[in-house]
Amino acid sequence: MLSLSGLRRLAQQAGLEVVGATSAAPLVETRALLAARQARGLVTPWVTADLEARCHPESVLLGARSVIMAALPYYHPVGFPAGGPRGRIARCAWGIDYHPVLRERLQLLARLLQRELGRLDFSIQVDNGPLVERALAVRAGLGFVGKNCSLIVPGYGSWVFLGAMVIDVEVEEALPGVPACGQCERCVRACPTGALETPYLVDPGRCLSYITQKGGEVPAEFRGALADRVYGCDTCQEVCRYNLEASGSQVKEFTPAGDSHAPLLAEVISLDRAAFTRRFGTSSLAWRGPNILARNAVIALGNSHHPEAVKLLSRVAQAHPSAMVRSHATQALAGRR
Repeated sequence: MLSLSGLRRLAQQAGLEVVGATSAAPLVETRALLAARQARGLVTPWVTADLEARCHPESVLLGARSVIMAALPYYHPVGFPAGGPRGRIARCAWGIDYHPVLRERLQLLARLLQRELGRLDFSIQVDNGPLVERALAVRAGLGFVGKNCSLIVPGYGSWVFLGAMVIDVEVEEALPGVPACGQCERCVRACPTGALETPYLVDPGRCLSYITQKGGEVPAEFRGALADRVYGCDTCQEVCRYNLEASGSQVKEFTPAGDSHAPLLAEVISLDRAAFTRRFGTSSLAWRGPNILARNAVIALGNSHHPEAVKLLSRVAQAHPSAMVRSHATQALAGRR
């Protein structure tokens, strides 16, 4: 058996500061919770409906014995630039796409483990596999799930990316995280749309983070609440007391370049595919493409009080290549009259 201290020693060498381990036993309680949410339709189309795959580590690695969980902090205290109007991008999409950044560190850890143990079979996922990473992270002792449904890691709050490595070697298990929100419900009260209908339960259909990413028309009831957001929403995290005390990340890749975390709305609306790739191609938001961000930027422009907003929205309503974006511009203009 590999000791937890031995794992953490190697993880430090791989650039992973927050690491824990748990057994590869099924996530029985999590499966029941997911089944209840599925029954109510509280799911997104981006996760598999196969609950066995989501809750059984052996679904990704036959002979799985342990799951190593890693949390990579991403909080950087960068301010909002002057001038505008500008759009707001959630911190999770600042800097370089976290998927390859964290995956590379987990792959390095796997190589170090192979050298230490002599052999190792493993499977890595970084938000791109079936397993429920938050539940495994709690069981691996990384932290606890807050009432905003985010994993909260002591010292770093919920400003962390999660990655999992399922291995065929037994690792000493960490003590699971213990809930520590107490009576606090700041996140529940702060949600602009009431998506946190009760503590620990989010309705994705009302969550602004999901709404900024999904395709098609944004329902009119949510457009005002979007304010200046063009990708994601950090509100339920920003009000959390654990995040107010969070340490900054040492991962330089997650520092935004220039004003990429708060781009000019006019620029976002104008980007074609090639220009969008040049501007945002290395960010984790790039998968949504230019039209989804342009749609959100049009809504944000409609919400703004900028004197040039009507003129720009009029041009977009007439000439933008996307019918979806033109439609939102037309509706934004109607809302300002």
